[in-house]
Amino acid sequence: MPRNRYQKGNCIYIIVYSGMNGMFKVGKTKNMNTRISSYITCNPHEVHVLHMRFVENMTLAENILKVTLKPFYFIGEGGKEWYRCDDVEIIKDEINTVINFLQNRISKNLAYTLSNQDKDTLTLTDDEQIDQLINEGRLALCSICCDFFTPKVKNQIICFDCVS
Repeated sequence: MPRNRYQKGNCIYIIVYSGMNGMFKVGKTKNMNTRISSYITCNPHEVHVLHMRFVENMTLAENILKVTLKPFYFIGEGGKEWYRCDDVEIIKDEINTVINFLQNRISKNLAYTLSNQDKDTLTLTDDEQIDQLINEGRLALCSICCDFFTPKVKNQIICFDCVS
């Protein structure tokens, strides 16, 4: 049986085994080819990749998905991160929503934060630029809501919206 070849990179995926209607595995990997091989090795059923989205911070995306997909979580034999849902499009939509949110929020929040701070909107897409602003104390990431904010004191880790 020829195996599909997948592009390498951080991604969130949905797989299904043949014969397991309505049961989906949602996970993360840096190499889908290796991951799919591990599923083929440990299960006699055919494995199908139903959806795959690349995302820079796959761990954050997966952690958010564990919360948003909790109503579909299935506890049973065969490990964790299995979900029961009659319509896989619901799971796909949730993955796409989370990843789109993560990909868009940094540039939007950063531009907004810097425009309020410096009265001059900057658009930054380079992680090194973001790190530099954080190291300079001009930008911080709230440890509660994960929004960027302009700290008023050194080493501030919670934005003003979450404090009040």
